[in-house]
Amino acid sequence: MTSTAFNLIREAWIPVRRADGAREWREWIAPWQITEGLDDPNPIQALDWPRPDFNGAGLELLIGLLAATLAPKDEDGWFAVWEAPPTPEALRTAFESVAFAFDLDGDGPRFMQEWGGLDSPSQRGMASLLIDQPGEQSVERNADHFVKQGNINALSPALAAMALYTVQAYSPAGGRGFLTSMRGGGPLTTLAVMDPRGRPAALWHQLWPNVPLAHPADWPDWRAKPEWVFPWLVATRHAQAYPVTTPEHGHPLQAFFGMPRRVRLVFEPSGNRVCDLGGPAGALLATGWQTRQHGVKYEGWKHPLSPHVAKEGAMPSSVKGNPGGATYRHWLGLVVADNAKDKRLPAQAISTARRLANDTLDGLRLIAFGYDMDNAKARCWYQSEMPLPLLAPNVNREDFENRTAQLVKAADLAAGLTRTAIKQALFSRPGDAPGDFSHLGERFWKATEPAFFDHVGGLAKNPDDATLRQDWAKCLQKSALAQFDASVPMEGIEEGDMKRVVKARGSLVYKLLRDGGLEKALGLEAPERKPKRKTKGKEAA
Repeated sequence: MTSTAFNLIREAWIPVRRADGAREWREWIAPWQITEGLDDPNPIQALDWPRPDFNGAGLELLIGLLAATLAPKDEDGWFAVWEAPPTPEALRTAFESVAFAFDLDGDGPRFMQEWGGLDSPSQRGMASLLIDQPGEQSVERNADHFVKQGNINALSPALAAMALYTVQAYSPAGGRGFLTSMRGGGPLTTLAVMDPRGRPAALWHQLWPNVPLAHPADWPDWRAKPEWVFPWLVATRHAQAYPVTTPEHGHPLQAFFGMPRRVRLVFEPSGNRVCDLGGPAGALLATGWQTRQHGVKYEGWKHPLSPHVAKEGAMPSSVKGNPGGATYRHWLGLVVADNAKDKRLPAQAISTARRLANDTLDGLRLIAFGYDMDNAKARCWYQSEMPLPLLAPNVNREDFENRTAQLVKAADLAAGLTRTAIKQALFSRPGDAPGDFSHLGERFWKATEPAFFDHVGGLAKNPDDATLRQDWAKCLQKSALAQFDASVPMEGIEEGDMKRVVKARGSLVYKLLRDGGLEKALGLEAPERKPKRKTKGKEAA
């Protein structure tokens, strides 16, 4: 063990990429260096961890650090820092105030690890600390068919620290007594990115827009009780002794530093070994981790970087990652609130950034990332991005949000009609059709996404322009019929099946163009219906 602990505030342990992307090796910086060269043509632009989940979790850790040391009390304070970002030396001074909580090893409190060590722990290999690696039981049963464990045996302190933070932030179900993260297993994270005008976008512009405002009423002073933010500074508030840990038992900042898992990293002299994920060489390597059941069981917390669902009579729950990532299909709940029975609310960071954004920016974007989890199994890591339009000065935000909600609801209706019509055309009994048809909906959303953002950009200038909604209805109708024709084969089809196809397409045309459902969803006048023609028999009568 080294005489001086590896401190995550003072050490250069974070890999970064600069704007020009030109490098032969990773550049490693200390956290306080994130604004280095901010006004130069080649600023630090992004994190450069060897894994995408580390990049996502790394952004969250840095946002949490900024929130713990520099969170502004009001919007004026936020703008002051945005317009004049702190120098690296100013950040160094600010971050040094919490350095006591960021030792990764040593005999004192360890970053995100069990205070004082563990009694009778079980020890695991380093690979099992990674969320997408197979669990211990899968390895024992040789059930790890697609992702084999065993090629990650030792990690440098830098990589071990990031793996530790990632599993604490996103931890999935891990068996009886091994708890999920504060936001549940595989939470979805949404961040606002502000692109400045007249200078290159930098890592800073991904971080500061997501730092929460520290309103005194909601943000009490925690300095006299730092364990309310950094729970590893005291004995673990474990679930066996404390069934739940609610916001009353901590500070809002603990959302960035939650500790659902009881972990103690095991370090050994590196000798001739190297980090298996390409971390920087050093005197120590993490070669395993000890664990026990029953970490902190969080309940009722709202993480500022995650959208939430607020079901009537239930505590809020965070939105989880899903197959395909986030698209404009999820606009309601990610960008604007969905006032359905199970109310979906955007992340606090997104709501605040949209309110603070102004026309001095070159653009505003939302990035969403997270694991798609099947209980304890990570199926995929998804990351996606969408533009958030800047509203014209005279535009009412509520009017804009209502109009964009109408666009999404109309698209949802058209996608459903298209999927139903395709199944009716392909199968004589569509209700019993085998297989998963969700890909049909995903294809529709993807095909109409560019047009959606074009229309949303128009609504940001004038939400009362009915021609935009009329044009959107035409776009949905065209896309629906194009997808039907591409999905239903016409060549070589038998006569009986042909009648079914013609009937299904005719029904789709009627519902799209004549039924009035799209117009109702868009707040438009329904198309005029032609009166039914009377039969000759009735005319004679």
